[in-house]
Amino acid sequence: MDILDVLTSIPTDVNKTLAEQFQDNLRANIQNSNLAPGDKLPSLQNFKTAFEAKGISISAPTINDMLNPLRDESIIYTINNVGSFVTESEEEMRERLYNETKAAFLPICEHYETLPAIPFDKGIVFQKMSDAIIREHLEQELRELILEKLKQMPAGELWETIQNVAKDVQHERKDE
Repeated sequence: MDILDVLTSIPTDVNKTLAEQFQDNLRANIQNSNLAPGDKLPSLQNFKTAFEAKGISISAPTINDMLNPLRDESIIYTINNVGSFVTESEEEMRERLYNETKAAFLPICEHYETLPAIPFDKGIVFQKMSDAIIREHLEQELRELILEKLKQMPAGELWETIQNVAKDVQHERKDE
């Protein structure tokens, strides 16, 4: 039985609403490790289709409303246009986002402009070499500063920063 069938298999309890039973079922599946931190939940449309296959007519917005208490309890989180996920612990999320951000930032930070052809004048050669050494040193300090700052950011702010950097990188690639 796949996870969608498990999540939409709701025992009939006349003392609880469908929403409460759905939420309890989702919580139980997380506690029983059927869903692990970071796992993506089925889409609202997939939930809707699975419920309808079981004879329960329900709209996607209603399913979204049923997920809201779980979001409020930080059991799940949603990224617009991406999906809903089982929440990791704050430490796990921080570590994952830090590693993803580090992987995204390092290639950007390590990309150096190539120096133009250097004339043979010793003074100019020395100046160009000094500039390159200073630039490399400053970029290394900047990388370390950025990574240290990222480690200290709250997970939500860190995720927003990652999304903004990704948009900037995509925009720069389009310009190239």
